[in-house]
Amino acid sequence: MNIIMKKKIALLLIALLILTAVPAAVWARVEILPDTNPEIIDTLEFKDIPSLVYNRNSMFIAAENSLYTPGSGGAGAAFAGMIAQLQTASNTYLTPQPDGSYAFGFGNPGSDTYKVAYDVFVLLNTQIATVQMQAASLSATMSSVSGQLDSASLSVEKAGDSMVNAMESLYITYNSLRERRLALEAKRALAEKGLTIARLQQQLGMNLDVDITLAEISLRELDDGLRQLRNSEETLIRQLNVNIGQDAGHTMRISEVPVISGDAASRLDWEADAEKYSDQSYDVRSAVQADDDHGMAYARAGYKESMRGLHLTLTDKQQAFSLASAKHTAAQRQFSFAELKYQLGMMAEVQYLAERSTYRDAESAYKSAYNDFYQAYNNYEWGTLGLVVSSGGGAG
Repeated sequence: MNIIMKKKIALLLIALLILTAVPAAVWARVEILPDTNPEIIDTLEFKDIPSLVYNRNSMFIAAENSLYTPGSGGAGAAFAGMIAQLQTASNTYLTPQPDGSYAFGFGNPGSDTYKVAYDVFVLLNTQIATVQMQAASLSATMSSVSGQLDSASLSVEKAGDSMVNAMESLYITYNSLRERRLALEAKRALAEKGLTIARLQQQLGMNLDVDITLAEISLRELDDGLRQLRNSEETLIRQLNVNIGQDAGHTMRISEVPVISGDAASRLDWEADAEKYSDQSYDVRSAVQADDDHGMAYARAGYKESMRGLHLTLTDKQQAFSLASAKHTAAQRQFSFAELKYQLGMMAEVQYLAERSTYRDAESAYKSAYNDFYQAYNNYEWGTLGLVVSSGGGAG
């Protein structure tokens, strides 16, 4: 065998070793880098919650970073390139035949050169078949992994939406707690004034010691209720801070709940929405990924029933809000009249405080009813986006 032929065969063998090495980096990680210097949020607005959760919530970012997606270029293209190079090398050993076909033809049959060349030719074609099998296997594996990734990606997407919905619920709950605290503070002011009057009356011999004791106990109970409400408010603030990547102890103000029309439920057609948005349902999308026709039909039926339930809840909350609104309007008029009488000196302070306490109760009930109404509306809106939230706060 001549030196040139030996070098050619050696180079081909080295090329085989290089070309048949399966790429190590089939997958490339997609990583979200957290903001190392996030803006401090001093006032939290409801509309900002989604972007804050998706961009700053450590749990959601960790979940997203656990996903892997196919790398750019793709392993399929790499295998195609290998096969093309091997085929080109193999074709150098073929010679055209009179009938237009190609057959092995390299050197004189029986010579060492011929034998080695033939062995290399066979090896090349064996490698072509092997790489083709690897490519087919990888394609099937990638399809399976892609399905798993799609499922995982769907789960992460749902988890992110659930986090946003949960944080919105905390926001709304905080507003209701604040209203209850304000109402209780009005009651406390009345109780404190009542205790002062009771002590004065005792000095005049108009009250027994037990009356003072009962008034003091009532005040202590109100103080304990206020303490619990303030602790609950602080707990919610800490959780909201953590959810947007801030120090739990940061002092953050929570804005009001957004305003919607008092007849929002009446404006919605749940059957039309169930038909229109069923493809957004996470359960439906999961069944589609699994290519499960039975599961898909079941998920669509379940989604329709869920939208009906969400609308029923919204309708109930709308009616409750309407009643609370009527009571609040009446209480507001009555308190306005009481304020005028107090300013004119026609009403004692303790009577005024009693009227104010009654009004604050009505206002608290009104705002809490609105918050419940808005919560139901928000849950319905999430339903149209595919996330079904039960009245108890669970997402499905």
